[in-house]
Amino acid sequence: MSAEPTIDEFIQMAHLFHYDITSSDIVTFWNEFAPGNNRLIARTERTHKNSQLKLDCREIIQVTKLKSSFFSMEELSQTIFSIALIVSSSLTRYRAACEGEWEAALRNLLLNQNTKEEIFNHFARMSVDKLHQSDAHILSNLAFAYASIGFKPSLEDGQDFLELVAMKALEIKSDFNAQDISMMLHAYVSTSNTKLLKGPPAMEPRFHRFLADHVVALADEFQPQVLCTTVWAFAKLGIDHTELFKRVTDHISVIVVDTLVRFTPQDLSRITRACATSQYHHPELFTRVAQAAIHLKDEFNAQHATELLWAYATMGIEEQIFVSFAPIVVALLDTATIRHISTIAWSYAVECRRA
Repeated sequence: MSAEPTIDEFIQMAHLFHYDITSSDIVTFWNEFAPGNNRLIARTERTHKNSQLKLDCREIIQVTKLKSSFFSMEELSQTIFSIALIVSSSLTRYRAACEGEWEAALRNLLLNQNTKEEIFNHFARMSVDKLHQSDAHILSNLAFAYASIGFKPSLEDGQDFLELVAMKALEIKSDFNAQDISMMLHAYVSTSNTKLLKGPPAMEPRFHRFLADHVVALADEFQPQVLCTTVWAFAKLGIDHTELFKRVTDHISVIVVDTLVRFTPQDLSRITRACATSQYHHPELFTRVAQAAIHLKDEFNAQHATELLWAYATMGIEEQIFVSFAPIVVALLDTATIRHISTIAWSYAVECRRA
């Protein structure tokens, strides 16, 4: 059997339930099918009737589940990661990657809520017994995959799967590199998952230190977006880690004026909002962020402009930013919410009183 079966070959094996289909075949299939990797998809030219499409797709999922009991922990994490990429990708992006009838049918089946719950609950339960085989890369893949689809697995004993992953990460914390930590931060500190930082009381402080200490030590190796999101999430949750704020803000204040480093309006609003929320004073950072924000002002939306202006008003820092952003604020009024407008009005009022 080839190392990378075509879709035709895989479907035939699923139909006949050939026992020569291997774990490697299944892992490779899902890896090749995931967004951004279209070599396998491009090789299929067959067409199916709708009823047969559903049968083939369901059989592939069932064979994957059945054979997963023979997977190593690495194979499990790779398969979970690949399927999560399919589920989490936007429909527009994914359709562009796989325009075939069969591929669309499998994608739609995976996006079905019942199917998603079935397969990701199954994989979580399979993973629990093998977590002891995990290295840092495997754990970061698992956390990233489940967080990216916003799915909390239902384990038979009521345990929280992502908490189990976090606890295992603490056991091998010295093995994590910047890439692994970036994925863990996405899983546990992203906008939609900040609540995941709130783990068991005995674990929570240690897990916070684990994430923050790695960011402090490896700040030069992280993308600006990761750094800005991390301090913003810590500030939002009221987690006190002065060394983290000092290391990140010092680093950002240096690179934010570097034209070779790309910051987005969201990055700039998050780093200043984090400082304002935590009342962490760093005048040099605010001065340089103001320069970068003015340069990017036409790219700001109402949300990011509101957060940025609120941060400067809250910290009492006088910058040209209020004058420079006035035309932008006027242009954004049509898309601004009542909260945006009231917050912007408050920010300018504070600035006017100060002046």
